[in-house]
Amino acid sequence: MTEARLWHSFPPLNIAVVGGIPALLHSFAPQTCHNSVTERLPRGKTMSDDTLHIGPSTKVAELLDAYPELEERLIAMAPPFKKLKNPVLRKSVAKVATLQQAAIVGRVDVSSMIDQLRQAVGQAPIGATTTPTEEDYLGTAPEWFDASRINTAIDDRTGDPDEMAITRVSKALKDLPDRQVIELTTTFLPAPGIDVARTRGLRTWTVQEGGLFKTYFSRSD
Repeated sequence: MTEARLWHSFPPLNIAVVGGIPALLHSFAPQTCHNSVTERLPRGKTMSDDTLHIGPSTKVAELLDAYPELEERLIAMAPPFKKLKNPVLRKSVAKVATLQQAAIVGRVDVSSMIDQLRQAVGQAPIGATTTPTEEDYLGTAPEWFDASRINTAIDDRTGDPDEMAITRVSKALKDLPDRQVIELTTTFLPAPGIDVARTRGLRTWTVQEGGLFKTYFSRSD
């Protein structure tokens, strides 16, 4: 194997978008290491192959870079991701969100989503997978939550339609006093944003009320 071929075989490095909220989101994104052939390569391929093996931990950006024709299919399964048509969001949120999180956002079975995407590009289905579900993000009210401490309420149904909800939350967090709470209302479970917030050490709690999800964010004491 030549030196150029060897370097080409490694997966692309994640490089944060410079400046602003996109960089903030990306810098705290949960990192997934492609450390096995089964995560990066389909059966029968070698380490010198560039084929992206589609799985639950595949980043949305990786998927669309490798298979741009899957964009409309992904949006059909997870409609909130239509905002990724915005170039800025595509360069930031898409690099953070995984297909597992996209399935939770779209309220579809992750195994079904993965297999549909794989079959669309000629990859064999992988069947059932064990991953977090919507229920893993919901729970009873934690001790730190107090409705009287809600400092800012953000409704994803209003405001800039091209701005992701977590971006608005990140902006509000900059000036959030200690022990105060941000309330985010969405029509979907904002799994990518919740995971980013937890990685940053923030406390979160999500409750479903009818067809809406209310997620609360607060700084740790």
